[in-house]
Amino acid sequence: MSGEVLKFSLPYIQQECKMMLRCRPQQLKMNCNSTKFSIIDINGMLSFFDMADQEGSPDGTHLPTERKEVWSIVWSTDNPSLCALMEKNRLFVLRDFEPEEPVLSAGYLCDFTDLEVKSVLLDDILKDPEEIKNIQDMFVDFEAKSLRDTRDLLTTVSLKDAVDFVEKNPHKRLWKLVTEASLDKLNFTIGERAFVKNEDYYGVQLIEKLQNIKEKVKQKAEIACYFKRYDEAEQIFKDIDRKDLALDLRMRLGDWARVVQLIEQGAGNDQMLKKVYKNLGDYSAERQKW
Repeated sequence: MSGEVLKFSLPYIQQECKMMLRCRPQQLKMNCNSTKFSIIDINGMLSFFDMADQEGSPDGTHLPTERKEVWSIVWSTDNPSLCALMEKNRLFVLRDFEPEEPVLSAGYLCDFTDLEVKSVLLDDILKDPEEIKNIQDMFVDFEAKSLRDTRDLLTTVSLKDAVDFVEKNPHKRLWKLVTEASLDKLNFTIGERAFVKNEDYYGVQLIEKLQNIKEKVKQKAEIACYFKRYDEAEQIFKDIDRKDLALDLRMRLGDWARVVQLIEQGAGNDQMLKKVYKNLGDYSAERQKW
């Protein structure tokens, strides 16, 4: 009620400092690296407090940025400068307090991860909960502008230009998109760079493995496997008349029902079929599918 925020250190519960707000807060939320928190006051006015800003006050500064009629806010779980908020029936994503294009929404914000805001249509659920067939239909995802822009750039301009854009707006999710696009184009140099940016050691190992495979068709099948597009990988192996590789893929995945189908199509022998049936039995027994 006094607008005073107290900061304590754990585990000793020692008071470190007091921070005076210029309003009476109703809701406080911290960003992912604990440098800033948002304040929604009793009048629905949103403002921010920067605890890392030592210029205005040694304990931080209540920033001048304000937005009216805000009733919900959620910080990004992986980027301290991103947050999403609901202003009446409009959803805004703020990057360093600068708003992107608003989106009309009736959802309640519940998560902001990987540049995607997840909201839930609580009003629709409460209106008629018994009639909801699939709860997933009640969740709505919104993508941040940088995610949409990167997708567009990867399909409309050169890979290099898209990489330049991601360099200026770095995020793990964007580098993943670059990885996928560069591998689909068999551009291993950019692919490796994107894996390194995401500190993905297994990805760098994949690049080494791909460079040792001489046939481009096999490289494409290996890439499809990496992105869990297993049906596509199987079809690639079938197209080059390598049913043995398709069989090996399904065995590595433990998809024994599909292995049986491939053997019946002439990909293996009776001895292998016997072994596969035993694995299929074990797989079913583990899941109590007698």
